[in-house]
Amino acid sequence: MPRPKDPCPCGSEKPYGSCCGAAEPCDCGSGQPAGECCY
Repeated sequence: MPRPKDPCPCGSEKPYGSCCGAAEPCDCGSGQPAGECCY
């Protein structure tokens, strides 16, 4: 289980707590599923 301060999975370097949830659209340009995207 990722911790809030772990890096986002999309490589944006934002903390995991700033990543979007599965129901939100991907807007980090990673092409990954929404649950793995970051703001």
